Amino acid sequence: MDLRKEHISLLLPIGESVGGTGSRKSLRRHWNQLSRFQKNLIWIVLIAVCIFVFFLIPYDDAASRESRISEEMEHIQIAPFKDRHEHLGSLHLAAADTALHDKGIPGRSFRSTDGSLVKEVSLVGSQNIKNEMRSRGEESKNIIDEPPAMDSGSRTNNDDNRQHLVEQKLDEPEINAGGEMANDEGVTLQVIQNELKEIVDNEENVLEENRRSDNAKDFKGPTNVRQRAVIEAFLHSWRGYKEFAWGHDNLKPISMSYSDWFGLGLTIVDSLDTLYIMDLQEEYDEARNWVDQYLRFDVNRDVNLFEVTIRVLGGLLSTYHLSGDKMYLDKALDLGQRLLPCFDSPSGIPYSDVNIETMKAHPPKWSPDSSTSEVTTLQLEFRDLSRSTNDPAFETVSYKYHN
Repeated sequence: MDLRKEHISLLLPIGESVGGTGSRKSLRRHWNQLSRFQKNLIWIVLIAVCIFVFFLIPYDDAASRESRISEEMEHIQIAPFKDRHEHLGSLHLAAADTALHDKGIPGRSFRSTDGSLVKEVSLVGSQNIKNEMRSRGEESKNIIDEPPAMDSGSRTNNDDNRQHLVEQKLDEPEINAGGEMANDEGVTLQVIQNELKEIVDNEENVLEENRRSDNAKDFKGPTNVRQRAVIEAFLHSWRGYKEFAWGHDNLKPISMSYSDWFGLGLTIVDSLDTLYIMDLQEEYDEARNWVDQYLRFDVNRDVNLFEVTIRVLGGLLSTYHLSGDKMYLDKALDLGQRLLPCFDSPSGIPYSDVNIETMKAHPPKWSPDSSTSEVTTLQLEFRDLSRSTNDPAFETVSYKYHN
């Protein structure tokens, strides 16, 4: 090394890097050099990607496929109410036909659906048949076994229906003056002529009783795939309401709870005519029983005239016209009389709210005025109530503010 020069020369071996310029920075050093904003942005992107991967991308494994298949197969079997029980009854009546045919009793047992007169034939007495059935180990109490219950909540049998009658349409039998028919074995058959009726678990249902009314409408239930799909959707909602909010105004499906606006079971009354048109017998009976036993209007609560008229009063009147059941008309008349004080206003425009227990009406609390868009839609229900009850008071007050 030459110290007399102004610079220093240093000889290095060939092939070695100078000052470690070839080394890489670690990821940790790169991460530490980022600003806080850049770090937060990266974390947000990573979290969003994870959420998308785990929750939004559908999985197609074996478990998910089986779950989807089971959901698709879980359809509600919807059939017209008459068809369901006619099919059930035909299974038991077929066994009865065989037993009666073996004993020489003419005729074929069936359930008529064309509205024609049905003749019921009951065995008044035949000790020989009873003894022979006992010798073969058969139960002599019933000729036809009673049909099994449709479900766990089916009703018990009535005492009036324990005659074990076989419905037959007879081909001109020979009937004596006493209304009895005899065969070769001496078995006396008593012919009972009754009008057509539907019996389910030996108890007559409300819907069929209404259908025999002169004013009742008859609906046969769904007849195609689209109608069945609509009924399936309705039943899904109805069962959720029944489980979590039965008797209350509205169902909260997310929280699986309920809310009450007026405390009048708005959903039940709203659904009465729909249940009747869809021919949903069991659901209709449940709704009707609730209205008959629990729908009371002596509730100390303010109700809105418009909402109660279109939902409760309209629901009761529409179901009355469909079914002919006077119970609905009596309920509608009671409610209509409690709503009349709303029309006793200085301007003639009815008040918007009324306490249906004290029958005191008043304008809404947030405004001194009533909404004309609401009060002008009341004529339909009040006019129908007047013409159904022959009381012109309801129609008169509803048209008062038009003059």
